[in-house]
Amino acid sequence: MVVFMALLLSYWFGHVPPNIEGDMPPIIEEIFGLIKIGLMGYLPSRGLEKIATTFKIGNIIEKFVSKKLG
Repeated sequence: MVVFMALLLSYWFGHVPPNIEGDMPPIIEEIFGLIKIGLMGYLPSRGLEKIATTFKIGNIIEKFVSKKLG
């Protein structure tokens, strides 16, 4: 993700090969799409991680499993 972001930022700041000119080339659009997909997976998972640690879901699951199995 960091490399994709660096490529996208370098394009936005004008550091592109001389043969690429005009609108956004398809490869840059694909990189932007990959960054969007990565963020859409990363942000909710971080939020769920915070919620899980707040409610101590791991302890609840352990107690549930130990009651059912033991």
